[in-house]
Amino acid sequence: MQPGESQQVIDTLAAGEVLARAGTEEPLLMLTSFEEVLAATVRAAHTAKRVLSIYTSQLEPQLYEDKLFLDVLKAFLLARSYSRVRVLLQEPLNQAGSNSKLLAMSRRLTTYMELRPVAPALRQKECGMLIADDKAIVYRPHVHGWDGIAGFNHTSVARLHLQQFDQMWMGSTPLREEHEGWRPDLTVATIVARDGLFLIVEEMIGGRLVLNQPAGHVENGESILDAGIRETLEETAWHVQPDHLVGTYLWRNPRNGLTTLRFALAATALSEESGRQLDRGIVAAHWLSREQLLANSHRLRSELVLRCIDDWLSGQRFDLRAVARLQDRTVTEPSLSLIQPTTER
Repeated sequence: MQPGESQQVIDTLAAGEVLARAGTEEPLLMLTSFEEVLAATVRAAHTAKRVLSIYTSQLEPQLYEDKLFLDVLKAFLLARSYSRVRVLLQEPLNQAGSNSKLLAMSRRLTTYMELRPVAPALRQKECGMLIADDKAIVYRPHVHGWDGIAGFNHTSVARLHLQQFDQMWMGSTPLREEHEGWRPDLTVATIVARDGLFLIVEEMIGGRLVLNQPAGHVENGESILDAGIRETLEETAWHVQPDHLVGTYLWRNPRNGLTTLRFALAATALSEESGRQLDRGIVAAHWLSREQLLANSHRLRSELVLRCIDDWLSGQRFDLRAVARLQDRTVTEPSLSLIQPTTER
């Protein structure tokens, strides 16, 4: 902690304790370690109902890529259609920041999440903070340190810093990434059929219950096949074995303009892991027929759901070598080959 910052924290803490003794607010907590900051950040984010405001340097992957925090953040964004996350960046992103999971999430959820580099003229300090609505706050006078304060029902301190945040936010412009060029989100979905029914996920997206295949993003360093197996297990509790590539689909979401490149894999259901907790936002996994999905077409997450099933039903199959993963230039891969569509059902 820099000279003078310790007294600043103590003064803020003392002010909060006076209000707490008056019975209006909870006392502020003093934070002195990463573990305490992480616990306070997760707890504060969990209280958010409408808006999370984050002021950070390089998106602090140690803090904001922690699984506990990301789980809470995903649950917050999926719970309500009006949930919003605002992130102010103290400086342009370096390579580490550009690979952040938080940045990747913002690219996928542009309606709900936005990043802005703070305008240089408005940059007031190098602190780090997270504010949940106007009640909870985790504040560190220096973003590269772990000393700070936290309050989970402390409107006076939260509003003080929220006002400063809002001033910087309104005077800053959204993050632009033209230097990276256009690129779609890389996703994988599994088409799992059994006795004429398909494995379908019922999930909450933006406050709305929708139906989709088990699907998700391919993580950095993960193969497409491994991603399909993982996503299916996490979302349905079913272990599956990919058999074929059904197709690749480039789709632009008309609501937010984001483009997705989906690899759809035909897979065989092996076994169900009974009692396994499903991913946050997943309500249930169902076995549904195409007719049932068609009858609930208004609930389909996208037109890809039926398109992938129809292509599978038509017998469209390609060899899995078409989605080979090249891990190193020195590795010799078999030539990529396609097989003719079969009549397999």
